[in-house]
Parts: sequence; C-alpha cells; structure tokens
Amino acid sequence: MKFLVINHPRVPVPKRAPIEGCVDYFTRFVVRKKAIVYPMVGPKSYATIIDVGSGEELDKVLSDNPMAPNEEYWVYPLSELDAILGHGEDVQERIRTLPIVRLKDQAAGTDLQRFLVIGKVVKPIPPGANLKGSLEQLRILKERGRAEAYAIAGMEGFVAIVEVSNNDELNDILYKNPLGRWGEYSVYPLGTFTGERRTLTEIGLTRSAMLQEA
Repeated sequence: MKFLVINHPRVPVPKRAPIEGCVDYFTRFVVRKKAIVYPMVGPKSYATIIDVGSGEELDKVLSDNPMAPNEEYWVYPLSELDAILGHGEDVQERIRTLPIVRLKDQAAGTDLQRFLVIGKVVKPIPPGANLKGSLEQLRILKERGRAEAYAIAGMEGFVAIVEVSNNDELNDILYKNPLGRWGEYSVYPLGTFTGERRTLTEIGLTRSAMLQEA
C-alpha cells in the first residue's frame, strides 16, 4: 500500500517543538530507503511517498514522528499507473504517439528542479476529461527517470514528483497533459535535506549541517 503523506506544522509552531527530531526522523526513512521524502519549500512540510503493509503501520509511522502533536497530515492513497493503464501493446503505442513535451537529456552534473504536482479532475467529471491520457503522459516521464508518479486511488487524479530543468519546462508539461482544462493542479517546489539542514543549522534550530544526501 503506497501513500503520499504531507505533514504540515500548525502555526505558530511552539518554541520548544522538536523540530530537529522531526528532521532526523524523516531523514532516516530516506537513508534506509524506506520512503521517498522531500522538504517542501516554504511551508516547513515534507512530501513523503511511503509503502506500508497496512493502515495500522502507516498510523504508527505518523504517530512516531516527534512533531506529530504539532502537525496535521494530508494523506492520499496511491495506485500504480500500470494497474490502471495495463501493459497492452495498444497502450504502449498510444504512449509513443502522445503529443507531449520531449524532454532533452541533461548533461552530467546539471541541477534539476523538483516539484510535487497533485492533479485532480474537476467535479462533476466532464465527459471530455482524459484521465487515462494524463496518466500515460506521466508513465513516459517515469520511464525516462524524470518523475515518480501514481494515480490517486478513487479520486480521479494523480500525484507526481517531477524533475525539470526550469519552470517553463514544468509549465509545458502541465499544459500538454491530456487532462487539460478539466484538471486542477497544485504545485509545490521541493528542496533537499542537505539544504534544509544547512539552513536550520544557520538559524540555530539544529546542531549539525552534516548529512549525506540520499
């Protein structure tokens, strides 16, 4: 069972809130390769894609977070793209012919920007809404190593962590997504644990900026 979890601290954050304990807690998931976790720029939140065996296991993961008493959680159950799209040759052919942005290869060492994109179909769902087409576009990006993408279970939408070279490239991807004008997008820039730890150390909220990027 995969979930997207966004944890968001209540404002104002108490002065003695265990911020460093929260940072360390989510860092361990990354280092141990138990989850995909990125700091969200600005809101002091994390975007986490985690695979658990049960709802009870997820509940324990969230409740063991040292900041749990001071945070709210937004939880999205996820489905694999292939579970919805299948593996048939006709699907693969449609993927190859979709009019989407053709991402150029990035040179070694080139920095890419990461964004969390949550796309949802407007309700009531219009007859022309092309959710499968939007998921097929994401599957191409995933196969090229440029996105981690899932369908939102039961909600007619998707979740994707997308890597792009600049904001215009992301805008191009979203404009060309077949969900088109029937979709509502929430887009969040993502940082790294290394950068976040450095900043928190500079302002005195953590003891050390030393962290190996996972």
